[in-house]
Amino acid sequence: MTAERLFAWTVAIAAVAVTWLGYTALPALSERSVAVGLGAVAALPLFVVFLAWASSFRSGSRGWG
Repeated sequence: MTAERLFAWTVAIAAVAVTWLGYTALPALSERSVAVGLGAVAALPLFVVFLAWASSFRSGSRGWG
């Protein structure tokens, strides 16, 4: 795993964890919708890493082919 991917995973997991902790601590329903929106934004780096991983399985011949 490259340093960039490790950094992206770390940031994404930390952001989702902090948002989840904030979501569970918020008492008002109106504030929870804001926390859910922030959670979606926080999960975006994780989604980008997932797309990069999924694109590594592209079809076709590679190598000495």
